[in-house]
Amino acid sequence: MPDALTTSEANHAVLVETEIQAVNEDVNEVHPLTISLCTWYAKCRRDLPWRKTRDPYPIWLSEVILQQTRVDQGLAYWERFLEEFPRVEDLARADSERVMKLWQGLGYYSRARNVHKAAQAVAAAGGRFPSCASELCDLPGVGPYTAAAVASICYNEPVAAVDGNVIRVVSRLLDLELPVDRAPGRGAIEGLAQAMVDRNDPGTSNQAMMELGAMVCSPKAPKCSDCPVASGCLAAARGTALERPVKHTRTRVENVHFTFALHLHPSGDQVWMERRPAGGIWGELWSLPFTETPDEPQKNGLEAKSWGPFKHELSHRRITASCHLSEQGVEGASGRWVDFEDVGEYALHRLMERMWEQIGPEIAGKR
Repeated sequence: MPDALTTSEANHAVLVETEIQAVNEDVNEVHPLTISLCTWYAKCRRDLPWRKTRDPYPIWLSEVILQQTRVDQGLAYWERFLEEFPRVEDLARADSERVMKLWQGLGYYSRARNVHKAAQAVAAAGGRFPSCASELCDLPGVGPYTAAAVASICYNEPVAAVDGNVIRVVSRLLDLELPVDRAPGRGAIEGLAQAMVDRNDPGTSNQAMMELGAMVCSPKAPKCSDCPVASGCLAAARGTALERPVKHTRTRVENVHFTFALHLHPSGDQVWMERRPAGGIWGELWSLPFTETPDEPQKNGLEAKSWGPFKHELSHRRITASCHLSEQGVEGASGRWVDFEDVGEYALHRLMERMWEQIGPEIAGKR
C-alpha cells in the first residue's frame, strides 16, 4: 500500500515535482549547480587511490568496503585485499575463511561473503564485470547505489548513485519535508539526483555529490560557507539544514545479553571454537560457543571462573556479554579444538577478539 501523505506533505511533493521537471526540461544541459559542484570537486577532492582508475574491480571493491565504513578505516582493508587478490579471479579462487579473516574488524560480514560470491560470478563470466547498472545489480550484494557508482564511473552510464551522503545533500537542496525513508521522499531524492547527473561525465558528477556530503554537507556540522552549491540550497537559505533529512522511522536498538562458554581441552593448551552459521549473527566467523538471553543471566555460583562484562554495539543491538569457564563436555558439538596461540589466526568477530585479548593471556599463563 502506498504511503499516505498529509496535506502539507502532499503540497510539498507537488512543489518538489515541479522543480525536478524544470531541471529536466533540457536533458542536454548540465544543471548550473552540477557545474559548480564539479568545479569544486576538481580542486578539493581527496586523493584516494580508487579514483585513479576506471577498472571496475578495485572500484567495486572500494564501494563495498566503504558501505558503513569510514574512508580512513576502509583504505587499509582495500589495500590488503588488492595486495593479496590483485585480480578478481584471484579473489574468486580464495578460500572463504581467508576472505573472512581479511575482512575481520570491518563488521557487516555479509558483505565479505557477497564479495566472494560476486567475484566468483564475475570470474565465471570471463573476469568481465557487467557494464550497466541493471546487470550489475544481479551480482550478489550489489544494490542500486553500488551498481550506479560502478556503472557511471567505469562505463559512463548516466545514472545517479544515491547513498546516504547524496540523500542528505539533495534533501537539503530541496529543503525536503518529506521523510526520505518513505516512497514519496525517496522518489524526490532520486528524481533531483538523476536530474543533476552530468550526462557527459556521470562518474565525476556522482563522485562530486558524494564527496560534498562526506566533506562539507555533514550530518551535524554542515560547512555551508564552504559549499559550492549553497546559492541553490533551500535549507541553507531557510536555516533548516540540521533538520534535514527527515526520517519517518528510526532504528530500534535492542538490549541483549550473550553468555560465552570457555571449554578447555584436558591437555590444558587448547580451547573449543565453533564457526558461526552463515545465516546468523557473525556468520562464518569463529567464536567461543554462546547463548543469547533477553535479560542478564543469574549467576548460580557454579562457574569456576568468569570474565566480563564486555560491551559491544551493533547497528540494532546493544550487547552485554560475559564468559564462563565451563565444565560441560562438547560431545556432538560442531567445532574444533584450537591451540591457544593459534586463536588469533582465525577469522574472529570483534567481540570475540576483545574477549580473547583478556582471557587468552590469563589462561595461557596458568598452564
